[in-house]
Amino acid sequence: MIFRAGAAATRVDVTDDHLVLDCAMPCLAGTESQILAHGELFDGGGDGWLLRGADTLAGVLLGNGGALADESCQLYRQMFAITRGLNRYRIWNYVPRINAMVDGVENYVAFNAGRHRAFAEQFGNIAAQDLSAASAVGVAGGPLAVAFVAGSDPVRNYENPLQTPASRYPARYGENAPLFARGSKVHATDGRTCWHLSGTASIRESETIGSDFARQFHITLENITGLLADMAVPAVRQAAWKIFLRDRKDLGVCQQLMAAAYPEEVPQMVFLEADICRSDLLLEIEGVFHQVPP
Repeated sequence: MIFRAGAAATRVDVTDDHLVLDCAMPCLAGTESQILAHGELFDGGGDGWLLRGADTLAGVLLGNGGALADESCQLYRQMFAITRGLNRYRIWNYVPRINAMVDGVENYVAFNAGRHRAFAEQFGNIAAQDLSAASAVGVAGGPLAVAFVAGSDPVRNYENPLQTPASRYPARYGENAPLFARGSKVHATDGRTCWHLSGTASIRESETIGSDFARQFHITLENITGLLADMAVPAVRQAAWKIFLRDRKDLGVCQQLMAAAYPEEVPQMVFLEADICRSDLLLEIEGVFHQVPP
């Protein structure tokens, strides 16, 4: 399963047995494609596009452009049904015009309302162990897209001690809080480990910190550094970074700052232009890290 930036509208492309999620966001620097999961395509029976690996199940679900809260709920219902009996490792949400207001409700708030409804149906009283590492960023056009990877290997989810768990955000950020963990650690049966860093931004407790890019990057990096340490992500690893910038004018300084923080991993960084879940956030960073084979 491949993420690819640069499409005019979000869509799925299936060619040569490759499952590609084309997202409507410009690639500013780096390789426009990243591999999210490996596996063989199979017929999902109308439930989206699915890949089956040795111990994993991955997929992409697309809405049809309807009311965002309803589509969010429906796609999450589908995902829960598809992954029943498995552990969900990581979820990627690509929300059309995420900060736009529709009938007086921000699209991100509507997305969260639908996601919350599906979680409540699935789990009743939602607990921390029910949440997965996830991100939600904006795309310029096309329907809502939900991509996921799940499997039979055990997973441990993490929160950041410097941040309020998103599920406990105060109501001023929306009646239905975002439902995700800050990161996850997957222990494969063959001894390998994979770590997922959720979308991370300049938030302390539940508040946005900083109005300029340099300050927001500094806080974001502190959040990332602490969480990677808590998850015991090794310094030597295989990395894949996505850096989302609200304004492309910040690309140059962001590249310099990321190169200073992770100089060995510059070739594994992709810089994208996208709206972030809060309109006052200027960047968001996520990553996937694999243990280096012995």
